[in-house]
Amino acid sequence: MNWNALRPMAAKLAMLGLAAGLLMPTPDAAAAELQLKHIPAEAKWYAHLDADAVRSSKVVQRFYEECIREKMAAPAVWAQAFNVIEWQWGFHPINDLHSITVYGTRLSAKQSVLVLRAKTNNNLLTTIAEKAPEHREQDYRDYTLHTWKQQRNGNEHEMAAAFHRTNVVVFASSVELLKTALDRLDEKGASMADSDSPLGEHIPGGAMIVARAVDLESVAGDEFPVLAQLEQLSYVEGEDGDEWFSRVTLVARDAEVAERFADVIRGFQSVIWLAADEAPRVREMVRDTNVNVNGQTLEVTFREPAADIVEQIPNVCEMIERHRKRQAGRPGDEDTQQ
Repeated sequence: MNWNALRPMAAKLAMLGLAAGLLMPTPDAAAAELQLKHIPAEAKWYAHLDADAVRSSKVVQRFYEECIREKMAAPAVWAQAFNVIEWQWGFHPINDLHSITVYGTRLSAKQSVLVLRAKTNNNLLTTIAEKAPEHREQDYRDYTLHTWKQQRNGNEHEMAAAFHRTNVVVFASSVELLKTALDRLDEKGASMADSDSPLGEHIPGGAMIVARAVDLESVAGDEFPVLAQLEQLSYVEGEDGDEWFSRVTLVARDAEVAERFADVIRGFQSVIWLAADEAPRVREMVRDTNVNVNGQTLEVTFREPAADIVEQIPNVCEMIERHRKRQAGRPGDEDTQQ
């Protein structure tokens, strides 16, 4: 049995669970939901993490308590790393984070924007920018733009950043992208909210993670050959009141590709169903996950009462723990214990 298929689900829940365990309430927290009016209409993809929604999730909090805090040493390791980042960068990536939004016209760090909403130490971040190689400043409307040179994979490229508000920092891979991002945050120019692009479709309340992309053959290019076989992608997951929901929509370049993606997901379902031999409700949830192909379009939908998922989390944790112990006992698999 391919127990490695459990890893994507475990990794996603672990990251959300770790965040829930470490995130602390912040009374001055800004709204962290994705605002389509703040994304330029020309963007071809975006992704958003609502850390405030993660913080309030009953499912994620229970997963942290059952699967991470009680069974793993990871929280202490991560907490130490986060403290170092706070000392070096002036904000705690978990405690002080409200949301992260990234978008661009290609899946490339050279053509993208990152909007960080967090309780930041702006003076420290400014000092860090000023000490960067070839740092320059220029004014744009009411903003001070910082640019510098950054090395990545042996290549040098420009970075740009500015404070939009006290707790909103914008990073971009060029001055022009930075200016456009600031304009959109001030609701100047065409936005995704006014676009007829699939990227502008309604985002349900309670969404923790949103990722969407169009024109993937050109956006992904040779760097992401699997994604390049898709035309569109949409992934939304979260907790809305008493329900946990997840919806994935893929529009493939042809019907055969859509069926192949569906086969992968159904195979993953089968592995989870087999692993849940002592958890009939988990099996029921797996069975109720709808995988539907209609021509080039694949839709995967999951919606269950949050209370039911909370109740089944000990079973899920036990499945993960059994898998971890099996992996730890295999010769040559010492790296899986990390």
